Amino acid sequence: MSQGHKRGRRPIDDNPHLLKAADMMVGDTSLKPTTAFRRIGVKDSSALRRLQVKWQASGPALLEAAHGRKAELEKARREAALSAAAQGNVVFGIAGLDLGKLSALMQSAREWMESPTFRRHIEEWERIGPALKPFGEAAVRLHEQLEPLLRALEPLARRLEPSMRLALEHQERLNRTDR
Repeated sequence: MSQGHKRGRRPIDDNPHLLKAADMMVGDTSLKPTTAFRRIGVKDSSALRRLQVKWQASGPALLEAAHGRKAELEKARREAALSAAAQGNVVFGIAGLDLGKLSALMQSAREWMESPTFRRHIEEWERIGPALKPFGEAAVRLHEQLEPLLRALEPLARRLEPSMRLALEHQERLNRTDR
């Protein structure tokens, strides 16, 4: 008959405690829920009991979500490590460059960007750009309208792909025999 809280009071949001306990249990599989609750600082016996009841209702789902978060975190760490390694390779690659040639290249690029021709191109683009904006917006709207149709046609295109491949092979054979 009791719903876990006194009439007229709002239920207590224990999600932060439950999520933290689930994360701890994923990290240390020997932990039991009550031990995890105590380790995160829940000491009150009524709060522990309330968390135990909520854990029995949603514990497996919380553990599954915690496993997903852990997997995402590990993936992000791997990607960060790969990114750091790639940055290291870039640094070593730059260190091996001939800076004299790079400096000459940068100087010629700077001269070209300061040339009257380049400035005319930029001024022309700034003049034409606003006139082209409605066409760009129309193209975006058209793409948004056609996208559902293209998605609907994808399964048909996949089914037709083997037939199209055979037709192309047949056409190639005909072209070879005509020579």
